[in-house]
Amino acid sequence: NAETADFPALSVGTSPSWSSAGSTGHGVFLGLLPGDEIPEQLPQHLECENAASPIEDTVGSELATTVVMTGCPGGVTIERVVLVTSNTLLWVQVRSPDRATANRVLDSVETHGL
Repeated sequence: NAETADFPALSVGTSPSWSSAGSTGHGVFLGLLPGDEIPEQLPQHLECENAASPIEDTVGSELATTVVMTGCPGGVTIERVVLVTSNTLLWVQVRSPDRATANRVLDSVETHGL
């Protein structure tokens, strides 16, 4: 049952508070969550000056939505949600000094054995 199951997550950053709204730290959050469709709205980061329109695409063969926010403390924040199985979402947040670095991180994320 997905409602009572444990789902793994990982958060790694330059400081314990890297993901706090005003932090200039950088890091990555990866988490698996129950869900059979990508939410219509991804988290908003009010500390960022600009949020681009969501990009609906595929990552490999999996449906994904990505939102890039710029003008954030310390650089950019990117939120991506990928439907990795019929009932599991992969949530990725990257905060980095620039979009090129964030894209390299996003491109390196793979799931296996789900």
